[in-house]
Amino acid sequence: MQALLQAQRNTFMTFLEQRDKGVLVVQAEGEQIGYALQILKSIEDSGSPDVFLSFAHEFSSPSGFASLVAERVKASELAAREQVGERSSALPPLPALAMGESCEVDVRVRAALEYARSILPPNTGQRLVCAFLPMVISDAAGYGRLMRKLIEPEGMPPWYHRMRIIVREEADSSLLGTDVAGAPFVAVHRLDFSPEIIAASLEQTAKDPNANEEERARSLLQLAYLDYAHGRDQQALEKFTGLLTYYEETKNAVMQAIALTGIGSVHERADDLAHAWEWYCRAIRPASEGKSPMVLFTLARDLGQVALGLQRYEEAESFFHSAQLLGLQVYDPESKIAALESKSLAQIHLTAHDRARESLNEALETAREFGKQDAAQRIQVKLNELNGSSATEVSTHVGK
Repeated sequence: MQALLQAQRNTFMTFLEQRDKGVLVVQAEGEQIGYALQILKSIEDSGSPDVFLSFAHEFSSPSGFASLVAERVKASELAAREQVGERSSALPPLPALAMGESCEVDVRVRAALEYARSILPPNTGQRLVCAFLPMVISDAAGYGRLMRKLIEPEGMPPWYHRMRIIVREEADSSLLGTDVAGAPFVAVHRLDFSPEIIAASLEQTAKDPNANEEERARSLLQLAYLDYAHGRDQQALEKFTGLLTYYEETKNAVMQAIALTGIGSVHERADDLAHAWEWYCRAIRPASEGKSPMVLFTLARDLGQVALGLQRYEEAESFFHSAQLLGLQVYDPESKIAALESKSLAQIHLTAHDRARESLNEALETAREFGKQDAAQRIQVKLNELNGSSATEVSTHVGK
C-alpha cells in the first residue's frame, strides 16, 4: 500500500514541479478522491514551500461553492496578517467581488484565488495550489460548468501565473467535457485505489526483498485480512501463521496478539471452536503485555463468543464483562452494548437472571445515552421477555 501511495505521490509532485501544465484533472471513482486529498496533505506537511487550498466539501451548488472558496481565502488573509504583524496594513483586503453573490460564480472564485496569490511573499517561488476535490458532487452539471470556466480549455488563462489547479473528474463519465483532456496546459491523471490495485500493491511489497521487514509484514497482514474477508481461509491462515513467527522473533507483543487472534478467527468461522479457543487463549498473554485497548477488546469479545459456543458460560460472562469495560475505551458504544447483551445471554444460561437483568438495563441506558434507538428497542424486548412480559410491550421511553 505504501508503494502505491508513493507512486501516486510522485505523480502529484511531478505536476507541481513542472512548468508546462497549469491544471491537473484527477479522474477518480467515488470516495477514492479522498486519497488525492491525503496525498496533497502529505506533500504539504513534508515541507513544501507552496501554499495549499484544498476543497473537499460537498459541491451542492456553484454559488455555495464560490462562497466556500471566498471564506477559505478570507481565513488565509487573516492568517497572513497575523504572520506579518505590524506590516499587515500593507496587505490589501479581500476584494468585495469575491464575496458578492450577485456576480458570476466563476468571476467570484477567480477573484478570490487571484487575491490569495497576491498575498504570497514576492520573489520566493511560492505557488498557490488550489485543489477542487469535493468528496460529493450533488450538482454535477453546476460543477462541470464552473470548473470549465475556471480551466478555460480554449486557451491558457493568463491568471494562472504562480498557480496550480487540481480538479476532480469522474472515472467513467465526463463532468468537465471531453475536450478538456486535449488542452495543452492540462494534465490528466487516473487515480486508481480499487481493491484489485491495492491488493496487487500489497502483494508486491510483501514479496519485495528490497523492502524492510516491517513494511513487508504490514503488507502481509493487510493481505491476510483481505483473504479472510473474501473467504480464502487457508491463505489467510498461512499468512497469519507466518506473521506470528515474525512477530515472535521481533518480540512485538501487540502484533503477536493480532496474528493469534487472526488464526483463531479462521478456526471460529470454520466452526472449529476448540481450536479457536486454543488460539484465542494463546493471545491473552501478548495482548495483556501490549496493553492495546482495541486488541484487548477484540480478544475479550471473541473469547466470549467462543465460550458461549462451547457452553463455558461462566468464562463467557467474564470475557464479555471485560469487553463491555473496554467498549467505551475504544470509543465504540455499540460494542459495549453488544458485549452487555452477550453477557446477559451467558448469565441466562447460568440461570443468573438478576445479573442478566442488570446487564440488559445497563445496555439499555447506554443505548439511550448515545441515541441508539434500534438497539434500545431491541434490548427492551429482551428485558420484557426476561421479566415474563409480552415481547411486544415496548417501553414508552425507547428513543427518549
